[in-house]
Amino acid sequence: MEIKITVRNIYGSLTIYPACETARKFARIARTKTLTFEALEQIRALGYRVIELHEDKLKLEDKLKEPLQ
Repeated sequence: MEIKITVRNIYGSLTIYPACETARKFARIARTKTLTFEALEQIRALGYRVIELHEDKLKLEDKLKEPLQ
């Protein structure tokens, strides 16, 4: 069991965005579009593994012919 998230720096504040359907369901339960660090702690307590996707790297890899290492 895992969820995927992306973390963005929005005006100096870290904001956690869901990046998979399960993470989006947790956000809908919380009635938010983003997740809080407290929510992530509770999700981990339920046995989920939280995987952080690096959005900037993914965008770069789409533009490059060879993947980043």
